[in-house]
Amino acid sequence: MKLAGGLLAEGPRSRLLERGAEALSDVELLALLLHPGFGDSSALLLARELIVGFGGLVGLARAG
Repeated sequence: MKLAGGLLAEGPRSRLLERGAEALSDVELLALLLHPGFGDSSALLLARELIVGFGGLVGLARAG
């Protein structure tokens, strides 16, 4: 993903490959599973909404 000025933003997938899962937040890890997202929502936005809405990964896991 490119930012203004031509700089590259490091996404969750790149950080996962370069640094491992411990370098990612719960939201970023869930977003990797939800990629590319649904409708107009990005995977990161959807993951954030799910984690907040269910009170974290444990709450989300219990809902399933």
